[in-house]
Amino acid sequence: SSKSYSFTDLIRNEVTFPANMVGDFIILRSDKMPVYNFCCVVDDAMMKITHVLRAEEHLSNTLRQMMIYEALGEKIPQFGHLSIILGEDRQKLSKRHGATSCNEFKNRGYLPEALLNFMALLGWSSPKGDEILSIDEMIKQFDLDRMIPSAAVFDQKKFNWVNATHLRALPDNELWERLKGFLDAAKVTYKKDPNWQKQAVEVLKSAMETLVDGVELFKLLDDNFFELAPEGLETLKWPEAKPVVQAWIDCVKNHHHDTITESEFAEIQNKVKEKSGQKGKFLFMPTRVCVIGKPHGTELKLLVPLLDKKSLLHRAESCLAKI
Repeated sequence: SSKSYSFTDLIRNEVTFPANMVGDFIILRSDKMPVYNFCCVVDDAMMKITHVLRAEEHLSNTLRQMMIYEALGEKIPQFGHLSIILGEDRQKLSKRHGATSCNEFKNRGYLPEALLNFMALLGWSSPKGDEILSIDEMIKQFDLDRMIPSAAVFDQKKFNWVNATHLRALPDNELWERLKGFLDAAKVTYKKDPNWQKQAVEVLKSAMETLVDGVELFKLLDDNFFELAPEGLETLKWPEAKPVVQAWIDCVKNHHHDTITESEFAEIQNKVKEKSGQKGKFLFMPTRVCVIGKPHGTELKLLVPLLDKKSLLHRAESCLAKI
C-alpha cells in the first residue's frame, strides 16, 4: 500500500509514517507465540485504553500497531512518546549510572514521595514553576502540554536535594518511624524515650539528605560505634590536647545533671578554656575528638545534649588513655 499513516502525538505533535516503511511483519511466531506488537494492541483494545504514554523508543512500533488496530477494526488510542532519560554523562540511563529499581532507591534511604516528585520533573515542568510537589499537587498541576520532547537528564544532586527537602519537611515523629528500620538494620542502639528520639531527629535532620545519612549520624550517639579515627589520634598528640581533655573530663564530672543542655555546654566550654589555657582549634578539636572520635564533624552543641554524662566520660577517658 502507498497509504501513509499519520497521527498527532500528544508530545511530538504531527507524526507521519510512509506505509511502505514496513513490509509484511510477523504477528505469530512458528511456535504459535504472538509477538509484542500484536499482544500490545489486543491487550489495549480489550481494556479500552484511550491514551498510551510510553518512551520515544517505541515510536517506531506505532506504525505496526496502527495497522493492527485498523485490521481489527478497533479505535486507535492517542499516543504520546516521552523523552528518554539520560545519565549525567548524557548517555542513555543504565545500570552503570547507579540504582535501577524502586526497591534499590528505597534501600538507599530515598522517600517514595521524593522519587515520584523528581521523576515527574524529568520531561515535565510545573506551570507554577514549583520544584517540590506533593502527589496531590502533581495531580492538580499535571497537563500534557507541559511535557517536553527533548531528553531529560537524571541529575543526582538535584534528586538528593528533592529528597532532603521532603525528608526535612516530615513531622519529627514520622521521620523517626521511617528512620527506625534503617537504624535497627544497622544495629544502632538508641534511647527508647520518645522525647529523646524527637529531639535527636530535630537536631540531626538538617544534616540528612537520605535516611541512610541518618544511620551515620545516629552512630555518633551510640557508644558501640565510638572509635578514635586516625585524624583524632593525631589531634591527641598535640601538646595542647592533654590539658583540654583533662579539663573536659573534670567539667563533665562536676556537672550537676545527667545531661548537658546547649547553654550548659557553652558554659562548660568556657570553663575548659580557662582551665586548659587553650583557645581556637586547640580547644575545639581535642574536645570534638573526646565526643565523636574525630576533630571535624557535626557541631558539638547539637550532639552533646543527646549524650548522657556516663557516655561522655567513657569517651573522654578512652581519649585520655591514648595520650
